[in-house]
Amino acid sequence: MPGVAIVTGASRGIGKASALALAEAGHAVVICARSQSDLEATAAEVRARGGRATAVVADVASEDDLKRLVAEARRQGESIDVLVNNAGVSPKPRNGRRTPVVEMTTQEWNEVMTTNLTSSFILAREVGKLMCSAKRGSIISISSVSVRVGGPSSGAHYVASKAGMSGLTKALAREFAPFGVRANAIAAGSIATVIGARSKNALEADWVERTIPLGRQGEPREIADLVVFLASDRSSYITGCTMDATGGWTMT
Repeated sequence: MPGVAIVTGASRGIGKASALALAEAGHAVVICARSQSDLEATAAEVRARGGRATAVVADVASEDDLKRLVAEARRQGESIDVLVNNAGVSPKPRNGRRTPVVEMTTQEWNEVMTTNLTSSFILAREVGKLMCSAKRGSIISISSVSVRVGGPSSGAHYVASKAGMSGLTKALAREFAPFGVRANAIAAGSIATVIGARSKNALEADWVERTIPLGRQGEPREIADLVVFLASDRSSYITGCTMDATGGWTMT
């Protein structure tokens, strides 16, 4: 019987789609984001479909908020079986374009690393303790195709943070495997989300058609379906992987 699934950045995009899909698979979802209205809308949609949802307004850049999120998940009375590290930022402050490395401030770098990577570490640490004790669990981190191609529209801080998530995934998989806990990541390609739209707008008009063999952006639900697979026992022999979902962009 599925237990609790924590999903960060669940107010829209991949996070929202993942929360809905995991709820459909039988998980009680505990979701977080900074926007209360958008987060409550996600929770309401989960409930309207017959699922169970708890909304926690939280900033993943705050360790206290992350610990409060885990505490709320524990209060649901079921084991925490799934953690989806999805929340992330990709600043493009120059009319939709990235900040060049030579002009990037240390503050901007640190803000992105804290939100994207450090939050994933903190949640993996806090939830990992519980999963290892229970001898089951799946940690899924949403990485990015930018790790493979250097980020044609993303800043160095975003690319480095997502590469860090893939590296963290391998370390978690190695340490947690003896306890029956798996860790995997998804290198998401160009997806039709707010961040995806900003990235697309920063490139040439026909970029998608020229670059992605399938000729289109992916949909959030297509990433969410992979999240559900990695969360389930159907992927019981998969750990330590970063799986590409890029429409063929990164085929070799």
